[in-house]
Amino acid sequence: MKKWTILFTIVLLGLFVARAGAVDTYWQGGTGDWSTGANWDSGEPDSDDGAYINNGGTAQITQVGEVCDSLRLGYDAGQTGTVEMTAGSLTLNAHEYFDGRSIGDSGTGNFTQTGGTHTINGFLFVGYYETGDGSYNLSDGQLSTEREHIGEAGKGTFTQNGGTHTTGYLYVRGPYSDGVSYE
Repeated sequence: MKKWTILFTIVLLGLFVARAGAVDTYWQGGTGDWSTGANWDSGEPDSDDGAYINNGGTAQITQVGEVCDSLRLGYDAGQTGTVEMTAGSLTLNAHEYFDGRSIGDSGTGNFTQTGGTHTINGFLFVGYYETGDGSYNLSDGQLSTEREHIGEAGKGTFTQNGGTHTTGYLYVRGPYSDGVSYE
């Protein structure tokens, strides 16, 4: 029994040390390229970092290999954030509990995808808190998620006019329902 306790402790410590370098980085630019480090207060996000666009700015994704741990657009009430993806790839690793992407967390968030590959290894929330107002517009490219909640407690809109969209679980909540789940 003691051997398993030691092994478990070592594994947990290793996970903690691996996440110790993670930072939250906030978009500082107006409209600009995601991969330009100067557009972020702590540099371009890597696979362990949380990325926040909360200043009315727009990050444009055109290159392959963009990553972050989680992404929040319009994190604070009264704030906005936008991503425009025309090509390339964005992968969210979502190391934290149910984290992934929140579009319209407490504020207003918009994600428009007209190309590229967007992979979320976790949850996609569109309109998370009561004051949140989020929209995801997919017209081309690929979107893949583990789970999606459209209109969790706030207003969430998902519009697809093209492209490929796959998820393991879809929850849609409207103003007159307790929610509908699809698996």
